[in-house]
Amino acid sequence: PVDVTVTETSIPSSIENDKFQIPIKIFTPTTTANTNTKRAVVFFIHGGIFALGDMHSHPTISHALCQLGLVVVTASFRNGEEAPHESNVTMRDLNDVVDHCLQTYKDSPFGLVGSSSGGFFAIHLCQTLHSTKKIA
Repeated sequence: PVDVTVTETSIPSSIENDKFQIPIKIFTPTTTANTNTKRAVVFFIHGGIFALGDMHSHPTISHALCQLGLVVVTASFRNGEEAPHESNVTMRDLNDVVDHCLQTYKDSPFGLVGSSSGGFFAIHLCQTLHSTKKIA
């Protein structure tokens, strides 16, 4: 088994005049099975029927990904009644977390993983990030 360090912090929203801090949780393998280096970074986007869940959802998935030597970032992004679809707040929050990951772990491969509605968000983000050339 791989030892895992879990830290919690927050990052600012990029929405103008929005003082919301997006809570994030980072699962970091302290050792890997074959080496002391991290293999890649993934942003795991939780499911929750587009309205429920947070960075504490699905910890077994985050730990399992970390056991593979991946750094896993999860977030409590705004969704549901707090961020109706038309507002685009959910996607802005998710984009902010992606930007944080790309800046913080710029020398590591990066990927997106999602469960249920989080899978939808991951696919949508991939399309958006590819079209803006943030990822290949």
